Amino acid sequence: TMEKIDSSEVKEMMKRVSCVEDHEIEKSFPKKWPASATLVTKNGEAYSVRIDYPKGDPENPLTWNELIEKFRNLVSPVFSITEQNHIIDKIRSLEQVEDLNTFSTHLLKS
Repeated sequence: TMEKIDSSEVKEMMKRVSCVEDHEIEKSFPKKWPASATLVTKNGEAYSVRIDYPKGDPENPLTWNELIEKFRNLVSPVFSITEQNHIIDKIRSLEQVEDLNTFSTHLLKS
């Protein structure tokens, strides 16, 4: 939330974060969308991680549950939980839909 982003704890942490371009990683773009992160603790220990394909990429797809969670986060300002569940149910049975017009009417908000 914006409240959390504006909190003093987050602002203090932001002062300790830096972003650095990695030219080796950039060479594989746009075939891959890599990223790496390194965390250095107060005692100097470093922990690193690298991904070549971000979550949601065809090479690293979202699970059905992750997709539903993302959908709910995006549409919650517009659709009620009941409406969200109805749309999700319709999507789950999309292969049986003969007329997409009937499906699309559920996506319209007045």
